[in-house]
Amino acid sequence: MSSTRKVRIAIMRDGFALALSQFAISDYIERDLHEFAAKLTQVGAGITLWPRGWEVLKSLGHEDDLAERLHEGGRPPKNGRRYANGCAALRPHIGRPKLFLPWSRRSRRPPHLPCRLVFYKGAGTHIELLFKDGKTTTCDPLVGADVINSAVRKTLLSGSRPDLDGEDKRKVYEAKWTGEIVYRRLIGSEVIRKTNPDHPALKGGVVVLWQGQSALSSALANARSLLEVSELRAGHVLTALSVVFVVSRVVAYRRKLQAVSNVPGFRIPFYPLGAPGALLPTTWWNPAIYWTWDWRHTVYKQYGSDTISVAPFVVGPAGFYTANLDVARQVAGGGHKTSFVKPEEASKALLLWGMNLVAADGNTWRNHRRIMGPAFNSKLYELVWKQTLNTYYEMVTAEKWTDKKEIEVPTVQLLTFKLALLIIAKCGFGFSFNWDDPPHAADGTMTVQEALRVVTDHHILMIFLPKWIQNLPFKKLKEIREAHDQLIGFMQDQVAQRRADIRDRGSGKETAADAFTMLVQANEDEAAKYRLDDVELIGNVFVLLFAGHETTAHTFAATLAFLGLHQDIQDDIYQQVFSVLGHDRDPTLEEYNKLDKVLCAFYEALRMFPAGYIMIREAFEDTVLHVPNPVGQEGNTMLAVPKGTQVVVDMVGVQYNPRYFDEPEKYKPSRWYGVSNESEAFSAFSIGPRACLGRKFATTEAVAFLSVLLRDYRVEPVYQPGETKEQWQERVLSANIVLTLGVSNVPIRFIRRTRV
Repeated sequence: MSSTRKVRIAIMRDGFALALSQFAISDYIERDLHEFAAKLTQVGAGITLWPRGWEVLKSLGHEDDLAERLHEGGRPPKNGRRYANGCAALRPHIGRPKLFLPWSRRSRRPPHLPCRLVFYKGAGTHIELLFKDGKTTTCDPLVGADVINSAVRKTLLSGSRPDLDGEDKRKVYEAKWTGEIVYRRLIGSEVIRKTNPDHPALKGGVVVLWQGQSALSSALANARSLLEVSELRAGHVLTALSVVFVVSRVVAYRRKLQAVSNVPGFRIPFYPLGAPGALLPTTWWNPAIYWTWDWRHTVYKQYGSDTISVAPFVVGPAGFYTANLDVARQVAGGGHKTSFVKPEEASKALLLWGMNLVAADGNTWRNHRRIMGPAFNSKLYELVWKQTLNTYYEMVTAEKWTDKKEIEVPTVQLLTFKLALLIIAKCGFGFSFNWDDPPHAADGTMTVQEALRVVTDHHILMIFLPKWIQNLPFKKLKEIREAHDQLIGFMQDQVAQRRADIRDRGSGKETAADAFTMLVQANEDEAAKYRLDDVELIGNVFVLLFAGHETTAHTFAATLAFLGLHQDIQDDIYQQVFSVLGHDRDPTLEEYNKLDKVLCAFYEALRMFPAGYIMIREAFEDTVLHVPNPVGQEGNTMLAVPKGTQVVVDMVGVQYNPRYFDEPEKYKPSRWYGVSNESEAFSAFSIGPRACLGRKFATTEAVAFLSVLLRDYRVEPVYQPGETKEQWQERVLSANIVLTLGVSNVPIRFIRRTRV
C-alpha cells in the first residue's frame, strides 16, 4: 500500500472546504487546503446543511458527529414541501478549526496560508497550480469551495478557457442566478421576544425559512446583552464606533503603504494638500502646504531620495512628492503623452472665468494650445517692450519720484503688482490704462481698471466662498460682485467688438497687437470645429492675467530684494546696463540679448521663489515611473504607481536640489550666464510641452523694466532699528503662499544715481 500513489485533492478557499479537509476519507487520498487569509480565525455563525449535504456526510460515517452539533431541538434535514423542516443548523462557532477539529480521525495536512490561486493548467495526468506568491504545486482534482459569485469561481472557470478573453471569458465565469433568493440578516432579540418568548433563536441559532425566501438569525449567548435594544448605552455605541473607525483606518493605512510600495516618506495624519491638513500650520506631525518651503533644505536628505511618499493614516490619499526633473518630465506631459492627467480639483482656481489652456488636459488642451500659440508672437513682444517703458515713466511721474533723491517704499509689491497689472491690461487686453486713472467714472460707476484691480485682489474669495456668502449685503462683497459683473460684461462686449474689427480687415482696418485681439483673430482663422466659444476666449485671457501678473510681480519684488542685499551683484549688472544704455537712453528690443545679466538676475530670483511651486498629476491607469537613483548611484529604480495615485512635482524642491544646482541656497545669477533663453535648464517656468506659454512675455517685460530702473536708481534694503543684514534677510526673504508662491513684503529704498 505504501508504494501506491495517493490521489491528491486541492481545495481552494474556506468554509465547508475546511470541514472536508478534516475528514479522513481514505488512506488513498491526500487533501490540501489553500486559503488566501493569513489565519483561520474568523467568526462563524454556524453552518446550514440541506438534505443532500447531510446524506453525503452520512455516507462517509459522520452522521453522529453532525448530530452532536445540531442546535438544541434541531433535527436532521428532510426533503419536504415545508422549507422550515427541510434543513438543519449547526451551532455557531468562533474559529473554523475549532468546529471541525474533533471530527478528524487520522492525521491531517495543515492548510496552506496565505495562498491565492491565480492560474492553473492541465499537464498530462495532473494539474499544475500557480499562486500569487510565485509558488507552484500539482494536484489530481481541483475543488473550488466558495460562494457562487466569488474570486474562486472566476479563477477556476475562466482558467478553463484560456482561448477566450474580455466579454467572452466573463460570460463563462459570471454566475447565472436561478432558484431562490436567500437573505441573511440579524433580527433584534426584543422583536422576537415580543412575538414569541420561547423562540429557539433566543437560546441559540436557528434557520427561519419560508417559501421563496430565507433568513438566518444568530443570537450568541455571550453577546446577547449587547444586542438587547433596550439595554444599549451610548457608551457601547461610541466604543463600537471608535473600534470600527480605528480598524478601518488601520486597514486603509496598510493599503496606502502598499500603494506607495513602502517608499520612505511622510507617515502623517492628514494629506498636506487636503482638508484639514492644508488648513493647519506646518509642524513636525503636519507638513501642510508650507513644508515644501520650510523644509526645502532637509527633507529629501532625510529620506535619502528626491522622490518620497506620503501615506496619511487618518484622512487623505496616498501619493508621491518628487523634486526630480526626470520624474517630472514623465508625469508633466499630459494625458496625451503619459499615463498622468491634471486632476480637476487642481484646476479649480483657474476655472472661475471659463476653461483655459492652463486648466485643460488631453484633446481640450491641444485645441486651446493651437489657438493660444499664434497670439504669442514677435508683434506682441514689441508691444510689451514699448508699454513696459511707458508704464515705468508713468509710475515715476505719478509717484512724484522725479525731484527726489531717495524714495522709501515700505512694501515694494504695491508698485510691482500695479506695474504688472497695467502691462498685462495694456498688452494682454488692449486697454488704454494709465497709472493714475481714478477708480470711478464721473457717473460714480466703477471703472474697468478698478474692476480689474478688485477682481485680481480678491480672486481667492471668489473661488472658495460659497455663492450664498458672496451674495450677502456687505460692502466688500458688494464691491467684489460689482467688479465681477462690470468686468465680465465689458469682456463680452470686447469679444464681439474685436471679432467685428477682424472681419472688417478687408476694408483697410489694422488689428491691434494685444494678446486678446490676436487670440480672437487666431480663433477666427481656425475651422469651425476647432474654435473656442466666447467663455473659453475670456477664460484664456484671464488666466494670462492672473498667472502672468502674479508671477511677474512677485519675481520683480524678489529680484529687487536680492539686488538690494547683494550690492556687488547689483553693481555688476549696472555696469552692463550702463555700457549698453549710458545715462539716459532707453533700451530697444533688439538690445534684449545684450542685457543678459539683467535677465539672469530675474531668472535667479524666480528660481529661489518659484511662483508655480507645485504641479499635481494623477495616474489614470496603473503605470510605472523610472526614478533615478540617488547621486553617486547609477541607474533607475522602477516605481509602481496604481491608478488614481497623485504625483506632486515639488518645484521648490527642484530649484533647491543639489543634483542640479551648486550651492542652491545662494543667490547666484552667474549660474545662468551663457544659458539659452529657451533652455529647459531653467525649469521654474515648468517643463515639457506644457511649459509656460507666457515665458517670453514675462522675460521681455522684466528686461525692459529692470534695465531702466537700475539705470536710474540704486536699490537698498530698508532696515528696522538695530536690524542687521542677516536679520533683514531672514525676515523678508521668506515665502508667502496662496495660489502662487511669492516673497514676503519687501521694504526697499531707491536712491537716484548721480550722473558724472
